[in-house]
Formats: sequence, structure tokens, C-alpha cells
Amino acid sequence: TVGALPGHAFVDENRFVELAYSFKHSNHWMNFGIVIAFGMAFIETLLVFTEYNESLAIDNSIILQQLQ
Repeated sequence: TVGALPGHAFVDENRFVELAYSFKHSNHWMNFGIVIAFGMAFIETLLVFTEYNESLAIDNSIILQQLQ
């Protein structure tokens, strides 16, 4: 079980996280790298789709000309 060691009043947070979730502090930087990679991939995908999305740009310019 996960909890305080015999004779200790408090639970060590590093030990608790490692035993409960199998997460080690060395995984921290790997997970950070994965988050950064997903963020960069999202921004790149967003830029590609906004570059090639011409259908909405044409519709907006016609609507703006009709309002004037």
C-alpha cells in the first residue's frame, strides 16, 4: 500500500507518486518535450491550414463590399 512509512507522520510525495502512478522525476523532462512537440505540431498545422483555406477569405470580402 501507499502511505507513510512506519514511524513517520508524513508521506514523502516523491515516494507516493512513484508507487501510486509509476512516475519518476526523470520522466518530467521527457513529458515536457512531448508537450512542446505537440504544441509545435499544432501551430505548424494551424499555419498550413490557414494558408491554404481560401474559401472563407473570398466569402468575407464579398460580404464586406456589400455592406459598404
